[in-house]
Amino acid sequence: MTLEAMKNTKRALSTKCGDVEVEFKNIIFKASKQSSASADRIIKQSNGILNINDCTFDSNTYVTLIETEGSLQMTGCEFESNSGVLIQANTYQISSSQFKSNSAKTTKIPALIKSTSGLKARITDSEFSNNDVKDGCINFASGNSNQNILTITDCEFVKNIGNDGASAILISGGLLDLSSTLFINNTDTGKSSAVILTSTEIHVSDSIFIGNTYNNNNK
Repeated sequence: MTLEAMKNTKRALSTKCGDVEVEFKNIIFKASKQSSASADRIIKQSNGILNINDCTFDSNTYVTLIETEGSLQMTGCEFESNSGVLIQANTYQISSSQFKSNSAKTTKIPALIKSTSGLKARITDSEFSNNDVKDGCINFASGNSNQNILTITDCEFVKNIGNDGASAILISGGLLDLSSTLFINNTDTGKSSAVILTSTEIHVSDSIFIGNTYNNNNK
């Protein structure tokens, strides 16, 4: 199923449900553009469990494409050439997914995956490449508790560009547990640039950093 060029319409698919489980599977969301309504999303769910499996998001333009106040479970999805925060969720598990050539580089749209009150988040076996971001491909803001954990395992961050924030990961509060992950040829510019920018506890194991550059132009 392909949903294409849904311009100047209300959000493409919206689930306003309570504590229920909803699934989207084998759908292509292509060339959809947000209307003048700032609350528009391609998919939005309140509470419950949102499953998105084997879906493609290609060349869509929104402030936020997917938003849930519940729990997100995502497997086998592809995001390419989109503009906006791709996923906003505080509890999520993402696996076997690809994020390529997306843009999120403004104060309003700072990252591809964004948590404002992060609780439990896990990303495994996924690739982030050639993205242009402001505050990380992944931005995890959380309370100051080591019970709030962002876990990243068996992932690749390749040729991402950061703009005065972080080219790969930015985390504030909580704990970052990073293992078996590659960081290759990522770049960042600005006064607070980094591949990983954190103000909290971080555990790193069996990971490789090659050819990453940053310009910490703190003037």
